[in-house]
Amino acid sequence: YISEIDRIPGSDNHYNFFESLISGRDLTSDFENVGDRFRKIFPAQILKDSAMAAALRKNLQTATDDDKFLVIAGSGHIDFRLGVPERVDQHNIIPKDQTLIITVRDLDQGKYKEDSEFGKVEQFENSFPGDIVLLYKDENSDDKLK
Repeated sequence: YISEIDRIPGSDNHYNFFESLISGRDLTSDFENVGDRFRKIFPAQILKDSAMAAALRKNLQTATDDDKFLVIAGSGHIDFRLGVPERVDQHNIIPKDQTLIITVRDLDQGKYKEDSEFGKVEQFENSFPGDIVLLYKDENSDDKLK
């Protein structure tokens, strides 16, 4: 059960990001060309976000000053402070500056340039996918296994 205070609808920006993850559309160069193909599955994403945010909210409300939390979730649930973070943020339990979003990306899956503003999407309130973006290279690719 998800209580009413934990239910907020998905925002247009969140759908835009969600759709880009599934369709492969590049948010940084094609922000406006959002398709409606995945609108019917988007409520399932919102339900997952709401359930995770509700569990986190309940724990934060009973936490002491010494308690620390580590939430591990997929990029589609936390990047750009969409999904779970936007739902937790609405309750003003913990200041945003006391939280940190760390996200990871495979170097082979994107266009990354040194000293560039990685993944910046000007149209989002939180323009970067995370406060820290870790880039990695998969040394154990399927090609090496064949």
